[in-house]
Amino acid sequence: MWPSATALIPKLIVIGAKYGNIAVDDVLPSGRTVSRHVQEVAASEKLALVTTVADIKRFGVTTDGWTHDATTTPYITVTLHYIDEVCHFYRILKK
Repeated sequence: MWPSATALIPKLIVIGAKYGNIAVDDVLPSGRTVSRHVQEVAASEKLALVTTVADIKRFGVTTDGWTHDATTTPYITVTLHYIDEVCHFYRILKK
């Protein structure tokens, strides 16, 4: 079992014991709400990334792609590597 599921399941059992049956629609947000939130987070992340890399003069970019074995969901990552003026190494990973 996944570590995150192991942590989540006892919490769900406690909620069920306390409140009884709860309709999923009363707990989960609508798809439209989730979509809107994802778009807001993506815009915020993009702005933060652009702000971070705006003054970088030299950098390297690597990519990696793979498919999840169980779900066949494809993924790609883009990583930006750079060294600042005092030789600190940075890596920015976006999935």
